[in-house]
Amino acid sequence: MLLYATVVLVLGWGHTLWRIQDDRSVTLQASHKQLATLSKALASQLQAMAADGVGAARAAANVLRKQPGRFDPQQVLDSMLTGGPYVRALFLVEGSQTVIAVAHDENLTRTDMPWLRELQTSTADVWVGPVQVRQPDQQLLLPIARRTVGPPGVEYWAGAMLRISDLETVYADLLESRATVSIIHEGHLLAQIPRGDVSRVNMDLTATRIYKSFSDAPRQPITLMVGPHPVTGVPRQFAGVRLGDLPLTSSAGRDISDALAPWRVRTASSLAFILGATVVIYGLAIALQRLLNRRFMTLQKSEERFQLAAAATHDGLFEWHPGTDGVYFTPRALELLRLPAERDTLDLDELRQLVHPDDLQPVTTALRRHIEEQLRLDVEARLRVGEVFRWFRVRGQAVWNERGEAKRLAGAIGDIDDAVQAQAAIAASRQAELQAKESLARELLVAQEQERKRLASELHDGIGQNLSLLRNRAVMLQRAGLPEPAVPHIQTMLALATESIEDLRRVAQNLRPLHLEELGIVTALRALLERVGKGSELKVHSRLEDIDDVIHGTAAMHVYRIAQEAINNVLKHARAHNLWFEAIRDIDCVLVRIGDDGRGMNARPRTTSGLGMLSIRERSSILRASLDIRSDEGAGMYITLRIPIDAGEAPAQILMMGGIHD
Repeated sequence: MLLYATVVLVLGWGHTLWRIQDDRSVTLQASHKQLATLSKALASQLQAMAADGVGAARAAANVLRKQPGRFDPQQVLDSMLTGGPYVRALFLVEGSQTVIAVAHDENLTRTDMPWLRELQTSTADVWVGPVQVRQPDQQLLLPIARRTVGPPGVEYWAGAMLRISDLETVYADLLESRATVSIIHEGHLLAQIPRGDVSRVNMDLTATRIYKSFSDAPRQPITLMVGPHPVTGVPRQFAGVRLGDLPLTSSAGRDISDALAPWRVRTASSLAFILGATVVIYGLAIALQRLLNRRFMTLQKSEERFQLAAAATHDGLFEWHPGTDGVYFTPRALELLRLPAERDTLDLDELRQLVHPDDLQPVTTALRRHIEEQLRLDVEARLRVGEVFRWFRVRGQAVWNERGEAKRLAGAIGDIDDAVQAQAAIAASRQAELQAKESLARELLVAQEQERKRLASELHDGIGQNLSLLRNRAVMLQRAGLPEPAVPHIQTMLALATESIEDLRRVAQNLRPLHLEELGIVTALRALLERVGKGSELKVHSRLEDIDDVIHGTAAMHVYRIAQEAINNVLKHARAHNLWFEAIRDIDCVLVRIGDDGRGMNARPRTTSGLGMLSIRERSSILRASLDIRSDEGAGMYITLRIPIDAGEAPAQILMMGGIHD
């Protein structure tokens, strides 16, 4: 009995140690997959930042190219500085001439751009410079530029200074998982986030073993590697993603010791459990050795244990003698397959009918290789259960004679359909997460609205208050009785202050329409149309129905901005005499029509490089709308915007026909 217990424990220890090693591999694989996800997320973030900053600078170059000599490069570049908070500066470099547009809260000059000479001599199409560390708060600025064509005969470097230290807030939770993300450019570690023990920037990695291995590896969407940390030398996992048209690589890494921390906890628990089980089993074996003196009793106890194990397990057992046509199944196996309990043996043809046609070949191949090559039999397949197919895990072990012929094969089948469905759900969730990250660019519009609100508040509370004080002082001076020569000057000052206050109010209203926030979309649109009718020569024809209950919140802001952009372009470019505006509520949608009798799109200049249309398209996409534009020269313009109505949400369906004239 002691010998039997020893064999069982040896097998148990062997199986446990194998599972521990297998769990270690699975843990490292899961960690690598997480690092791959992080590196892809960083790559998407960097591409969005570069597109935002460099795209704005290139837009300025396009304006200068299409209207050479008409605009001041500094003014054009300043007008394009509307990106996210990480875009700290835009610059255009032509030969030795440099134009810089700096964010209002930033203090950057040419002295903060020591890399200009390197940029001017570069022959690449896309250039990435070294990271600049800004004191005193250790901000990290990354210059990126792209070669572009400006006015005829002029070639610009259009670029931006991106504050990549803002990414530390986005990836702050990496500190808990002991993972880091890094930005690498041509063998140089530009920055690591969170910085941790690698606070240096622009660190040369070309001589490190891990970077050499990465450079020699075949180009793949994601490169997974294991090697020493370039600073600490500690074994570490890496996942790298090359950023397509940008000469950058996003990398995520984690020390192997940190990745295996959960595994060590599980291993300690498993070893403690099996050690306790060993003590218990040996105690039972000694007790049974003293009690059982005859072979019959030993066999009886063994049979009882087998029957208890077969009854307690959730898997079904089977047995097959190769060369025969019948396979024995336990009652539990028959129950899993929903087969009659009185039939405990099935022939091979019946078994083939139970296997899904697509899985029959893999199961047959795995069984043949197990018998002939003594490879492990562990395969997943779909088996018929009643009228449907469910996923099962089939495991087995054969016994071979001295000639290598299989004499007997026993195994188990377990229903894993719920686990497979759960894995599919997890995969779908991860896909949804990736799609959510792709919508990050759309959130810039939300940030734009917030910035408009902030500017409106500052204009009202700051400059507006000062102008009001100036006007009041002028009134007081006028009443105080000034010398006759000073009276006209005071009157002029009072008129200018009053006119400036009115102009400031109009600017603040355009930045932050209070009617929209307080009274709803219908009142805001009516106020907008009244201002257009009073402030222009256009004859406005309007029809507005009650749509506030289906167009409100963020959706209302997007609809208002679309209408505002359309009407502004009619005023600027259409040369129209009439403007038609309708907001009509239908059964399943809201119809908003804007039309003009102007020149049409083909006859109008594209001075804005499509920025107005780009804004309308992006807002339409946020509203899940379809956009259709129709225009003939001399016959006005018509734009159709259709937004589906969701039963549980505010956005309504909108058909918009109007004058957008890019």
